[in-house]
Amino acid sequence: MRHRRRFDRQRNEIFAFVKNLSSDGAHYWVLAHVTPTIIDGRTIGYHSNRRAPDPASIAAITPIYEALLGAERACTRPHDALQASQQLLDQVLAERSVTYDEFVWSIAGKEGR
Repeated sequence: MRHRRRFDRQRNEIFAFVKNLSSDGAHYWVLAHVTPTIIDGRTIGYHSNRRAPDPASIAAITPIYEALLGAERACTRPHDALQASQQLLDQVLAERSVTYDEFVWSIAGKEGR
């Protein structure tokens, strides 16, 4: 999950579209529900439930994912790459006047609920 910064700060659950790489080199999309495991105020791990998104959701998220990936590839340092894609994601959210969660659910639609 590329944009864990928002997740780490809030220490809440997060829903995210994730493009996974399989062992044969192919990829597949999932809608992941990730929750932190917190003991004594420390995050010690994460738990994720995943489900297959419908084709319309994949079609909607793919161009945004490609733009974020392009912003990252334009950078030479990993930290700069993550910042660039985070700024682009923040811009997408601002242009749509939505929160991150509203954005995900607008793409996931009824499938995620």
